[in-house]
Formats: sequence, structure tokens, C-alpha cells
Amino acid sequence: MILVISSTNRPKSFTRKVADHYYSLLQERNIESELLYLEDLPSGFFDAAVYAKKEGEVRNLIDTKLAPAKKFVFIVPEYNGSFPGILKLMIDTVEIKKCFHGKKAGIVGVSSGRSGNLRGIDHLMSVLNHVRVQLMPNQPKLSSIESGIGEDGDLIGDYETRIKKHVEDIAAF
Repeated sequence: MILVISSTNRPKSFTRKVADHYYSLLQERNIESELLYLEDLPSGFFDAAVYAKKEGEVRNLIDTKLAPAKKFVFIVPEYNGSFPGILKLMIDTVEIKKCFHGKKAGIVGVSSGRSGNLRGIDHLMSVLNHVRVQLMPNQPKLSSIESGIGEDGDLIGDYETRIKKHVEDIAAF
């Protein structure tokens, strides 16, 4: 199963639109996949006690989404030259071995600026390498994202072409 993660807790974000589009492309290809919005993380993730004991909604998220995933696709916006803290919190809070060791991942960078979150992707790659996730070499950087989303909320033009290629790559990876 491929878990697509909208890696921000900002509501109505461009990141969510990209994640939705990515997920729909996986579904069109009948690729087993799920979608996780970090804006929907259970409140238990914000309690320091979660580091000692994973219970309730946190346990459910680990057992039903993160642990069963064989591959991840992180759709990652640029926040101050890096990736969102909510994503780092989620990674730090879960059971690393159970959720990440030996799994595979792809990253798609999203930004309003012109770098497509290049630095944030580099930072996230370092974290994922540390938790023993094998990374795909193709990491699309969707810069000036506002111009790559049509009125219907779907990706258009070169943005869609690059995401379709990434979907093919993650399926074969």
C-alpha cells in the first residue's frame, strides 16, 4: 500500500490539492493507496505523554495507516526554507522501526516561490535516510504552484506531467 501524506496542517492548502490529485492518479491506476492529511492528526500527537505510550487515535493511526504502508509519498510544502514542523512531529512521535525502517518513499516539493521546496526536500531526505527509508531519486519540485493548479483544483500542464511520471516511478520502485 502507498500512503500519500499531505504534509501540512494548514487548511485548504495547495499541498492538499496536490495530494488529492496524486491520490486520484493512483486510484485511476488501481494502485492500492491511502491518503493522510496531517491537518487531521489526532490531538494526542500534541501531548508529550505520546512519546512514552501510544494509545487511542494515535495507536489507530500507526496501526491502520503508517505501519501497513510499504511506500510513502510525502507532498511537502516549503515552510521557511524547510518542511513543516507538523511532519517532523509526526515522524518523531510514531514507532520508527514499525512505521519506517526498510520502507520506500518519494517526495514532491511544493512552493509558491521558485525553488519548489528544494531545501525542504533535502532536509526531509536527511531525516528519512536516518530512519532507514529508501528514497526515490525523482523528487519533483513544483514551484509557483498557484500557476500549476486549474480552476477545478487539479494540476495542469507540466505540473500534471511531472506528477504522472512520479506516480509511475513510485509504482515501479
